Amino acid sequence: MRAVQQTGIKRVVVLSGWAADLVPSASVEDVFAQLTDVAVMFLRPAYFYSNFYLSLDAIRQTGQPTAMYGGEDRVVFVSLKDIAAAAAEELVASTPSQIRYVGSEEMTCNAAARIMGTAIGKSALQWMVISEEQMLAEYQKAGLLATLAQNLVDMQATMHDGTALTNFQQAKPTLGTVKLAEFAQEFAIAYLSNYKDTKKPST
Repeated sequence: MRAVQQTGIKRVVVLSGWAADLVPSASVEDVFAQLTDVAVMFLRPAYFYSNFYLSLDAIRQTGQPTAMYGGEDRVVFVSLKDIAAAAAEELVASTPSQIRYVGSEEMTCNAAARIMGTAIGKSALQWMVISEEQMLAEYQKAGLLATLAQNLVDMQATMHDGTALTNFQQAKPTLGTVKLAEFAQEFAIAYLSNYKDTKKPST
């Protein structure tokens, strides 16, 4: 924010999240809203396709991605390419939005898992739901600060109970053009490449 003030920039696009107003403690929006004489707009992207890369090891080791949301929970997924396109549009718009939700495709978590699984040769892949306690334990094991872990858990809760989706649908954004099946092919390259690497004999 200091850089914006010092350089005299008059328009800023801030990457926020689709649960920003549902979990204020995890949002950066209040910080940037303090800027004066600057047109600030907030992009609120849904669940990044690229987050699937964080599940590479889990899928390989347990055969399933896990989170506090999953199964038949409906989620909006989004490509980084569609986020970039939305940001570029807002930077040059004559009348930029104040808040813009960004998504590429809406479906259940299990439907997403099937698409991703088919791409890596695991068509029966399912997305399992775990409890808040289990999720917090995983974050603690990973070394996350307690406040960050709780914020992440709170955000996942909005995806499981549907409030994040309701927020998104009420905004009625136009979905982007990059669908999950396209990203799944990129994911498969990384998954299969890493899998082959783990199979190489040690020397």
